[in-house]
Amino acid sequence: MVTVSLLIRRDYPLDDPTLLHLFGSGGFADVGSTAVSVCYCGRARRQQYAFAHRPKAEMSKTMPTDIPSDPTPLLQRAAQALQRGDLATAERSCRAALKAAPHHPGALHLLGVVARRAGYADAAIDLFRQAVAKAPEYAEAWANLGRALADQNKTAEAQRAYAAGLKARPDYWPAQSGLAQVLVKAGDVDGAIDVLNSAVAHHRGHSAPALELGNLLQNRGLHVEAVQAYSVALDREPGLTPALSNRAAARLKCSDPAGALADAEAYLATGAKSANIVAYKVLALQLLGRQEAARQLADIDTMVYPVKPSADRGFAKRLEADIRAHPRLIDDWDPTLRAARNGRVVQDLTKDPTPTIAAFLQMIGDAVEGLKARLPDQPGHPFFGAKPSRYQMIVWANILGTGGHQAAHIHNYGWVSGVFYPSLPDDISDASPAGWISFGTPGYGLPARPDQPTRALRPQPGGMFLFPSYMWHHTIPLETGAERVSIAFDIVPR
Repeated sequence: MVTVSLLIRRDYPLDDPTLLHLFGSGGFADVGSTAVSVCYCGRARRQQYAFAHRPKAEMSKTMPTDIPSDPTPLLQRAAQALQRGDLATAERSCRAALKAAPHHPGALHLLGVVARRAGYADAAIDLFRQAVAKAPEYAEAWANLGRALADQNKTAEAQRAYAAGLKARPDYWPAQSGLAQVLVKAGDVDGAIDVLNSAVAHHRGHSAPALELGNLLQNRGLHVEAVQAYSVALDREPGLTPALSNRAAARLKCSDPAGALADAEAYLATGAKSANIVAYKVLALQLLGRQEAARQLADIDTMVYPVKPSADRGFAKRLEADIRAHPRLIDDWDPTLRAARNGRVVQDLTKDPTPTIAAFLQMIGDAVEGLKARLPDQPGHPFFGAKPSRYQMIVWANILGTGGHQAAHIHNYGWVSGVFYPSLPDDISDASPAGWISFGTPGYGLPARPDQPTRALRPQPGGMFLFPSYMWHHTIPLETGAERVSIAFDIVPR
């Protein structure tokens, strides 16, 4: 079998742990996800090309005419194209390789990876099955088959695929990781923990198994054990920022704010940026009684900025109408990925905006530039000293109904975040804080002081609040049945 390793970019999130090598012998150091075209909100953008739909005549025009008998150069070209996100070239090269060597397991597998990246899940599964049928000991192909099946919620089939990969290559980390994930989905958390404990014991030189074990333990509420797992990861890779951040959260839940503060400081000393870690630092300072130091970073009395954008009389009404009629308004989003509860959401208002929404996006930009101009310059401060010269805008809309609210959260990728209210139901008033926005109460199961400082503010129709993205905030549920429309946004430095 041809063994060509694809060098995986480490600067992408670990969202595809099965892709170590596409069609060759595995290596642990390449854990990561293949570089694909990613939009600012982190979702893979499908490239438009004719996978599985190109007529043979057209395919022959794009197929190389000098196909070598050895498919290795074609597979290398395909792997390189896939790494840079050029799925069309990767597909053509894979098909040329299969013309040179029909039923080549590596070419079938790599073409399956291309299909999966392009969104052709069924084709990908079929290609992976063909690859393992030709090469039953092909652990990489088994692992990617498991991943593709898991994507379709075929948990039992995915579990069998991962098990086959581990039979082919015991202690193969991508298969261990994938198996642990599908076991969790199937409700067998203890089984997943056993798999990850085995991986930690076997892969002593690598941090990823211990990090993943820590995350699973923390999600299960085993915070002491999670701290231990993160510590193993950090022993193996000192300065590993995800482990520092997640251990800080676990230490806060273990009533160890001093340890959490140390982790936050170690994280920030690496030069990495994270709203999460600043929020953990602020909370650790508060729990340690260092209120003034906490206020220097996140003062809920002075660092929430009300803005009243200038607009014509009917602008807010037109904006709300566009949101309510938006073709991508949904009510079935993943609640683990959003803070909204009991409502509907448009997840991306920047895509194909109406003229009114486009005008609103400009309104946000004007408000942000105005804020930047009046903020003090304070080098080293996570907000005042981090004003971006270039940034991207992430904008989404929420429509909340009876009991609808935003759970306490922060915005991990932003510098400043905000919310705009086109209109408000009459039920939101000074008589009750129901429907108001509140700052200061931590979320994510983190502890708070009995005298935790908080501040609730009543929204105003046509009004906006701006605040540091690391500042905890939530909305107070409105139980009257009235709907409330709001538009939230993050300003993400480039």
